[in-house]
Amino acid sequence: MLTGTKDEQASLANLAGGAAIEAFDYQFRRILENCVDPNASDKARSVTLKVSIKPGKENRSICSATFDVRPSFAPMKSFGATLYVAKNDHGEVEAREFGDTERIEFPEPEREDPDGSREQGASSGMEDKAGKLRTLYSTAKGGAE
Repeated sequence: MLTGTKDEQASLANLAGGAAIEAFDYQFRRILENCVDPNASDKARSVTLKVSIKPGKENRSICSATFDVRPSFAPMKSFGATLYVAKNDHGEVEAREFGDTERIEFPEPEREDPDGSREQGASSGMEDKAGKLRTLYSTAKGGAE
């Protein structure tokens, strides 16, 4: 006959005061939330509960029990975009996302005049490069500009 401080037989329900089931339920709820996330893929999700029992070295009647609860979520869906990329007059790379419209306007670069004032809309190589990118993209889509 076993004697100890607890009167009930050890089980998953009472292991560590019910913490194993509580931890599993918490991760299970997180998995369910991930299932209804429209940004997550439709791959399977899982919750793993691992219970390890290790007998003592000297006294095999004394065992330690540990549990580990691990969720496995579905990954986020991949998203994509098409970008126009060109260098500005300062040699810095600029990018604009190509949306549903056929034409994307790059902002007119500011130019400094010899008198120190800034002028909006001065011509630059950026517009030429953007125009070439638009033409290439339009041609690739089968349209004409």
